[in-house]
Amino acid sequence: MYTRKDYINGLCTHEQYYSQFVNDGVLRVVAQEIGIERIKEAYKTDKHLNNISLYVWDRVGLCINPEKKFLELGDSKSLAGLVCIVKEAARQLIKKEGVYENSNI
Repeated sequence: MYTRKDYINGLCTHEQYYSQFVNDGVLRVVAQEIGIERIKEAYKTDKHLNNISLYVWDRVGLCINPEKKFLELGDSKSLAGLVCIVKEAARQLIKKEGVYENSNI
C-alpha cells in the first residue's frame, strides 16, 4: 500500500498510487458511464484520455466514493483525485482488452 506521502516523495508512480482506489465497482461505473469502446477509441489518439471531456470525467468521478480509502492513505477527496481514479480505471479496462501500453505517467 502506498500513502499520499509516498506518492509525493516519488516512491510510487501515478499509476501505482491511483490503482489502489480502483475496485470492481469503480470499473463497473466507468464501463457503464463512458463505455469501453469509447475509451479504446480515445486512447488511440491520446494516451492520457484528455480527448474525453473533463466534464465527463468529473461526472463519472462523482459517481464513486473512495473517501475512506483517501483517509486511510493520508489523502483527501478532491475532484482532481476522483478523475485520476476513474482514468486509472479506464486504463485498466482497456488493458484487459490488450490496448493499453504502460505510459508511466
